[in-house]
Amino acid sequence: MKTNSDNIYVEVKNPEKVLFSGEARSISSVNDKGSFDILPYHANFFSIIREKIVIIGGDNRAVNIEIKENGILRVVENKISVFLGIETVQISNKF
Repeated sequence: MKTNSDNIYVEVKNPEKVLFSGEARSISSVNDKGSFDILPYHANFFSIIREKIVIIGGDNRAVNIEIKENGILRVVENKISVFLGIETVQISNKF
């Protein structure tokens, strides 16, 4: 998919459906280190996210998505993929 050079392609999914798909100027979210923003041509990035996602669309409108459970955000080659509703498990190192 080709995007406007000032935008980044974003797709947000949960197990049931696609919540957002399209171009954006930026995306903001929260991980264990705090709030962060992603702009076009961001370095490849992978993070567990929580609380919310704010997408500033190519038309400058804000789309707010609340995160009730953890999600995974991946940035690769100017495309952001977000997968919500991801169950987390505790892994013990005791064998």
